[in-house]
Amino acid sequence: MPAQRWRLILARTGAAPDLSQRELMAAWTAALDEAGLRDPRAETLTRFVPGAPIPAGLTADREPADLFLPVARPAPDVRRRLGATVPSGYRLVELHDVWVGEPALPGLVVAGDYCVDVDVGPPAGAGRDRTPPADDRLREGVAVLLAATVLERPGARPGRGTAGNLRPLIEDIRVVSDHELWMRLRFDPTLGTGRPEEVVAALGAVTGLALVATRRHRERLWLRDERPR
Repeated sequence: MPAQRWRLILARTGAAPDLSQRELMAAWTAALDEAGLRDPRAETLTRFVPGAPIPAGLTADREPADLFLPVARPAPDVRRRLGATVPSGYRLVELHDVWVGEPALPGLVVAGDYCVDVDVGPPAGAGRDRTPPADDRLREGVAVLLAATVLERPGARPGRGTAGNLRPLIEDIRVVSDHELWMRLRFDPTLGTGRPEEVVAALGAVTGLALVATRRHRERLWLRDERPR
C-alpha cells in the first residue's frame, strides 16, 4: 500500500518532444529516479499515473497526474525534487495530496476544454466575393452540429453503432474568431474520447469550408467531482 498519493497539475509546452505513451512513461520514470523519488528495490514501488494521454502536438495548461510514493514526504520536498527533473517541455504547476484509496484518476476524467486554431478556406466551388465571412459560416456550422443527434466520426467503420457517433462526446463548441474555436469534449468509458480534430473535420463537412486544425491546446481536464461551467 502506498504511503502517500500526490495529485500533480502539469503544463506541457510546444517544446515537449512528441513521445509515444511508452516513451513518455519511460521519461517520467527517469525523472523520478533523478529526483530520488523512486527506489526499484522498495517493496512498494513509486507509480506515476497520468489522468489522460496527451496526443502528439497537444499543448496543455493543467494536466492532472497521480504520484504514489512508498514513503511520505512533505509537499515542499516533493515540489523541489520534481520541479528540477520533470521531462523536457513539462512544468509542475501545483500539487496537493489526495486520499490513497480514491478511485483511479483516469476513470475520474469526464471532460476536457480545448482551444483550437484553424486555417479556414472558402467553401468548395464558391468565389470569395460571394462567400459570407468565415466566422459567420463557422457559427452556422456550430449550430448545426449542436442541434444534431448523430455525427458520424470521420473514418468510423460501418457498423460501429454508438461508438461511431461523435455527437455524444461534444458538450459545447464556441467560435472565438474565424481562426479559433473553443470546445468542451467528453471522456466516456464506452464511447471513448472526442478529439478536437474530429470536431474540426465535422464542422468542415457541414459548412463546406476547408478547415485544418493548426494548433490544439487543452486548457484543462475536468474530474467527476468537479462541475464544468
